[in-house]
Amino acid sequence: MTARSVAITGAGGFVGSHLARRFQEAGWPVTRLSHSAAGADPKTVAFQLGEAVDPALFAGREVDSLVHCAYDFEPIAPEEIDRVNVGGTRLLFEAARAMGINRIVVTSSISAFSGCRSN
Repeated sequence: MTARSVAITGAGGFVGSHLARRFQEAGWPVTRLSHSAAGADPKTVAFQLGEAVDPALFAGREVDSLVHCAYDFEPIAPEEIDRVNVGGTRLLFEAARAMGINRIVVTSSISAFSGCRSN
């Protein structure tokens, strides 16, 4: 059986960082994609949700699975939220598909909606 590897968006955040650690503990090679931690760790690749994604982002990394945990809370206007988070996710998935990544998991929470209340 071929070893599996994973790329995780939002790897600088709470959920993404914990998932990255767990995958590593299970022996998976992990590529972290994050806007906040890029440069601090050689295994972290700069990634900005909502921007064009070059499929070369995954080139040479032997990624066969993608876990998408990124969400940008900065946009306020509904059309900007849609462009960055929905459109950005679409761009990410298109790049992943172009590189032959066929396993994708998406995470989300109620916090993705404006006005949500959390404990």
